[in-house]
Amino acid sequence: MRSSGLALIASVAFASTSSAAGLKGIAPSLGGNYYFGEINESTAQFTPLATLPLGGINAVNQMTYFPDADKYVITAFLDFNTAYLITIDPYDYSMQAPFVPVPTSFVEGLEYSPALGGLVIAFGSNNFSNSLLLVNGFWQQMAIKTLATSNLDMDTLFVSGAEASLNKLDVNNSWQGHHRHIINNPFGTHSYTWTGADYWNLNHTDLAWHPTVGMNYVTQGSSLAVVHSLVNPPAVIGNYGGGYNVTALAYGPSPRTVQGTVILDDTVGSFPGTPRLISYQVVHNANVIHSGTMFMTTNSQWFQWQVSDNYNGPAEVVFNGSSFLRRKVPVNLSGPIVLTGPVNLQNGDPDFSGEVDAADIDLVIARFGNTYPSASPNPDADVDCTGEVDAADIDVVIANFGGVDD
Repeated sequence: MRSSGLALIASVAFASTSSAAGLKGIAPSLGGNYYFGEINESTAQFTPLATLPLGGINAVNQMTYFPDADKYVITAFLDFNTAYLITIDPYDYSMQAPFVPVPTSFVEGLEYSPALGGLVIAFGSNNFSNSLLLVNGFWQQMAIKTLATSNLDMDTLFVSGAEASLNKLDVNNSWQGHHRHIINNPFGTHSYTWTGADYWNLNHTDLAWHPTVGMNYVTQGSSLAVVHSLVNPPAVIGNYGGGYNVTALAYGPSPRTVQGTVILDDTVGSFPGTPRLISYQVVHNANVIHSGTMFMTTNSQWFQWQVSDNYNGPAEVVFNGSSFLRRKVPVNLSGPIVLTGPVNLQNGDPDFSGEVDAADIDLVIARFGNTYPSASPNPDADVDCTGEVDAADIDVVIANFGGVDD
């Protein structure tokens, strides 16, 4: 897509510990902003999680969760010729406008399609979207197709799970006499199938397939409804409450917090020399689902990270770096907060071999008298982090002799 000028947009998050994978919604707020929040599927209650500063946007009527990019994606409508995509991070609610290879400046319906293996985007011009683009998690084009030369409009795209099919919905313009159609083979020799009744109204701006429940939910302005069958009208569940008017829906993850404290054994309280970099990973079923680096200037540091609550069950938090042996901490990914407790990292491996041995003693002796920061190599030989390699560092290595990585 053409550059929107919105490379990065900050957001203001509300504190919440009740989030879980489920329905999410977008609702307008005061001052041209929008709320991103979660929706209780039983009561329809809308709970804001973040305020999205989208001043200048006239409407947000489409949203989906794009698992390949691990982002929520919305359509930001400016006018009849200008609309673009914005991503929302599921964990810190920050926003970006990705560069998407759409040949026009107007996009509309969007939906992640597991069957097609990517994000499907409807685009066009003059407030009509008659073409489809399929992109992968790197926002690269996988397929593109113009479905009709005129009149076709795909305001809303959604997946009906029972059919594993892509549907288009246009509540204010009928196509072949109907508002909703299945698009068969959308990027090949396509055709349309109409099923159900034309019960749709102007408040039906977005639908979301809920894989756990096995049904579509649809927003109806100030109310949430569920579509038990596409041949029957949606059944109203209830009001969103708080005066919220939800315009876009998606099913997707929420943040789960992993927190604890890392303690670097056998070091001074505050490091006057070179900081220590400790890498970390959260590993679930042999897959790294979160990683980063801790920049430590003291021997103890509290951490808090966000991971997706799509991952559940046994996992490991792995710490490694500097002169400290690798430590694997078993955790169970469940609930909104996962605690590791204090994590002590054993010292004495400045050659990074994974074992405290004679080679580490030799290395410290070879660097004896060096001070840090300096141009001399391997500040990790200063294992106690005092800023100088001295006898105390040799003593630390000897005391931990024989230690190995987890």
